Amino acid sequence: MVYTDIHLPLRSLSANLSDIFVVGSWLSGLVLVCINTWKNNERHKYVHMPTGQLYYGVVYNMAAHLHVSYISLHFIYISLWLSKAAFMYFDLFLPTASTNPRMLLYFTTAFASATFLLHMLLLTLWCNPISNNWTVDGELCSAVHSIASVTISTFTNVAMDLMILSVPIASLAAVRLGKFEVSGLLFVFLMGS
Repeated sequence: MVYTDIHLPLRSLSANLSDIFVVGSWLSGLVLVCINTWKNNERHKYVHMPTGQLYYGVVYNMAAHLHVSYISLHFIYISLWLSKAAFMYFDLFLPTASTNPRMLLYFTTAFASATFLLHMLLLTLWCNPISNNWTVDGELCSAVHSIASVTISTFTNVAMDLMILSVPIASLAAVRLGKFEVSGLLFVFLMGS
């Protein structure tokens, strides 16, 4: 990003959006770290108390930290999907792309949006009513403690990563490269994998 900021006088909308997504991902991650630092600091205060007097690491009257913990879960996926969105370089692939890679890029963008919405809805609506995510009465309900929700989340997350990887691979497949360039690309992909 820094190289293109210095050496390219006019940046494309796609490059600017990519930078915005990276900064947004970083800020979302920072919020998550701050929330978890506060939450773990609260839990550390009660580490020497008997576990029967604690609820998720704090005394019952302090269990409102579960509400903050519930909110912090959203920042995990916001940060993750913003970093995925930063890889959507429309200007890099669209000008030279044939119809197939172009359609793949559009589909990947739509799929990324849909999977982000799916994750936000899973976190928000898994428990009914929503307040069950932070209640101290009864069993704690949470999308991250449910095997079904975690399975859905994992498969869509991996599928999204594969979709993002497929866009440059499909675009490169249409380009004629020499043996030296192909071996260089294979080396880069092997290092990345």
